[in-house]
Amino acid sequence: MKQSFVVIVLTFSCFCPFSVSSQSSFEFPEGVTKRTFSFELINNLIVLPVQINGVSLSFLLDSGVNKTILFNDDLISVDDFVNIASVNLRGFSDAASIPAYRVEADLFQIDRLSSLNHEILLLEEENFQFSKRMGAQIDGIIGTSLFKDFKITVNYLAKRKRIEPSSERATSCKKCSILPIRFKNKKPLVNARVTQDNGEVIDGDFLIDSGSSDALWLFDQHKKVVKTSSFFPDFLGIGINGDVFGDRGKIPSFQLGSFNLEKVKVAYPNSLKTYETLIDSNRIGSIGGELLRRFKVTFDFPNKQLILKRNSKTFSPFYYNLSGIELQYKGENLIKEKISFVADDRNKSQEERQNNGVKIFFTEVYCLRFQPIIEISNLRKGSPAALAGLKVGDIIVSINGKKVGDIKLQHMVHLFQRKPGTKIKLAVKRNEEKLIYRFVLKSLL
Repeated sequence: MKQSFVVIVLTFSCFCPFSVSSQSSFEFPEGVTKRTFSFELINNLIVLPVQINGVSLSFLLDSGVNKTILFNDDLISVDDFVNIASVNLRGFSDAASIPAYRVEADLFQIDRLSSLNHEILLLEEENFQFSKRMGAQIDGIIGTSLFKDFKITVNYLAKRKRIEPSSERATSCKKCSILPIRFKNKKPLVNARVTQDNGEVIDGDFLIDSGSSDALWLFDQHKKVVKTSSFFPDFLGIGINGDVFGDRGKIPSFQLGSFNLEKVKVAYPNSLKTYETLIDSNRIGSIGGELLRRFKVTFDFPNKQLILKRNSKTFSPFYYNLSGIELQYKGENLIKEKISFVADDRNKSQEERQNNGVKIFFTEVYCLRFQPIIEISNLRKGSPAALAGLKVGDIIVSINGKKVGDIKLQHMVHLFQRKPGTKIKLAVKRNEEKLIYRFVLKSLL
């Protein structure tokens, strides 16, 4: 999972034996002009409840994806659709393209918004297993088809989202920074300025990518970009056709509109082949959810604007996963737990209670419940966790005394993203043996 935990990398191209039509538009019912509703924030990623042909599902909101994507799983599959055609997709890795299907959903709903005959790319979920990596059910991804007609305001701190028609006039906001958006292949790009490790200041275009849980990506294949002198190799995320790897570091500062952020986390993906294929000459990186969540963000694609308003997290420090551990969800176990039940001898006669008093006794009562199985999926070589003796495949039992069943996967990962010097105690199960490991988070740079 990312932060490193799951950086969802959803840049892809489509090789289709037909002309791909534009996405169907969403519309409000008559009399409704705007809606505000809650969303779930999982590792900096926005997860929305949706319905497709009456089936309730969970979708990621990804501003960097120009097709609606659905995963073929137990809830909904290719057999539930008509107008099926085959396509091939290539993502942000050097692996081969993967097969998919183009289908149409009779009805696609998000809150009160509806889209008829909505075009979808249907993929086999086991190719990249987003749900497994995120520890939550993820059934698909929605992007441009929602953003293109509406002004969407995301309050990351309150986990609330407002959708309303975009006015003909551009938004004005005295306390906001308003950035113009340009579009390349229907993907939104904004200009930003980077102070590099060598002191050079460069500017260039960045993809607005709410579907990446990372903070910032820079492409050091670009002639402007110089990789920071202090970095470490790491897993960067999962993409449409494979895992993405690269290097991580920090840059002195990143200026986005009127906001100047210091010591910003940055990742440099290794995929040179994909860079050359997908990136235009002025794009030098991507802005992801860990940076976007530091603002109240309004995506106004119709007026080609990105509007940022400061929140309480805007200038908070950036932390890495210093443990070296990547986690993933691996199903559930049915466990038996003992509960101590207190009772008294109320059935005794009044004379017996007067003579002997009320006796208190404990009866052992058991309950059954499902507990998630969380395993170590990747371990960075030379990391504190690796040096302590942990191994890939170890099943997490508890972290710092908190049992796996009492803490969500994303919160487990956050425990690894603390200040250097933070002590971690992990209880794991390996080959049915319970083991205890202790290590201290150390700075990587």
